[in-house]
Amino acid sequence: MWEPALRPLYDALMAYPGCADLILGEPGPLDVLLPVSLAKGGVRLRFATLITTLGTPIDATAQGLSVELYYPLDPATEAWLNG
Repeated sequence: MWEPALRPLYDALMAYPGCADLILGEPGPLDVLLPVSLAKGGVRLRFATLITTLGTPIDATAQGLSVELYYPLDPATEAWLNG
């Protein structure tokens, strides 16, 4: 489940004051999406977001380019997006 080389980094991060209180449990192999909830004017939208960054592109203008994708987490959010 864990990449063995990442365990020391995880342990070091958890040693910071208050950091361990923010974690609900150890991440699993499928924990790659970040849930996001937005609310305004009585409308609540729930999304899963995935962020990817290009690290070593061939074209220098794309270096550091990040792409963030949002996916609806429930039927109500999908219906709102589809109008």
